Amino acid sequence: MTRPPEPRHDAIQLRTAAPAPPKRSLSQNFLVDRNTATAIVTAAAIQPSESVLEIGPGRGALTFGLAEAAARLVAVERDDALAPWLAEQLASHGDRVRIIHADVLEADLAALLAPPGPWVVVGNLPYAITTPILLKLLQHARRFDRAIVMVQREVAQRWCAGPGSRTYGAITVWCQYHCSCRVLRKVRPSCFRPSPSVESALVELRPHSDALPRARDETLLQQVTRAAFGQRRKRAVTSLAACRVLPLAREEWEALFRECGIDERSRAEDISVSQYVALSDAAGRARGASGP
Repeated sequence: MTRPPEPRHDAIQLRTAAPAPPKRSLSQNFLVDRNTATAIVTAAAIQPSESVLEIGPGRGALTFGLAEAAARLVAVERDDALAPWLAEQLASHGDRVRIIHADVLEADLAALLAPPGPWVVVGNLPYAITTPILLKLLQHARRFDRAIVMVQREVAQRWCAGPGSRTYGAITVWCQYHCSCRVLRKVRPSCFRPSPSVESALVELRPHSDALPRARDETLLQQVTRAAFGQRRKRAVTSLAACRVLPLAREEWEALFRECGIDERSRAEDISVSQYVALSDAAGRARGASGP
């Protein structure tokens, strides 16, 4: 892949004269550090042929640089004042840049990420709705090449955790089932206005190729994972046997653990993503064999 040019310093524009102050109701923390903004646009490594979906552009700390780099840019902004203001500021880019005035959780991502691509997702995600945004993105993971997103540092650690870690949880399994995940850099609270009370981190998500094994029933995979983590301090077998959504007896779960090569004494955080896939597939077969 050809290395994209470094974003022009003057393309990273931190517009402090925007028409709207930060709104707590929208969980807005605007990026105000130029070096961090430049680093994020650089990390996105936008190729001239790539399109970008930006989530929550706010005052455009990343938007102006992304507009210069991408073949086209679609930015989804919920704020009633900032959306039309951004559209006016970026009008000189013509049809290459679209500002969508909408809540990203209600937007039709399938339509926004439609061909031609490839697509790159970039965003400084509102902390209050980070997980719902992630879950929605994962539903459309095969439509984009990578996502570069700013989130709370603790959330980033949870997404990227390995088995056995205290931060490894159900969201980790679901995230890593769809994507490879890594933290690119930490970001100080002072880089935002207003400054959040926690550190942030920039995360890269890269959807797995179609060649990797997929669960036979992804809904069942979610159910098995959530049930296993439902009583985190207990053994996963115990938690799964107590779940009414998955009507298998403890002895059946123990047999499935042995079938999948998982230690029956394992807690939920000890089970790898691939083992959860194998376990959910085995549970699906057992459920089908035991019931109508």
